[in-house]
Amino acid sequence: MFRRAFSIFVLYKAKQGNIAKAVEYFNKALAIDLDIFGESHSNVARDHNNLRMIYPEQGKLNKAAGIY
Repeated sequence: MFRRAFSIFVLYKAKQGNIAKAVEYFNKALAIDLDIFGESHSNVARDHNNLRMIYPEQGKLNKAAGIY
């Protein structure tokens, strides 16, 4: 439940134009999930997907494409 609320909050921040902060939060979530679960966990996949969705908003298409 917390993870879903967190994702919604961060995406809301991005929609408000605070994309840099959204990327910061998603990267923190990714680091935590990698430490706890490892690379093959669904939470880590979701974190990567969230970053993939937000990087184009910053004009970082190459970074978004490199996640997959």
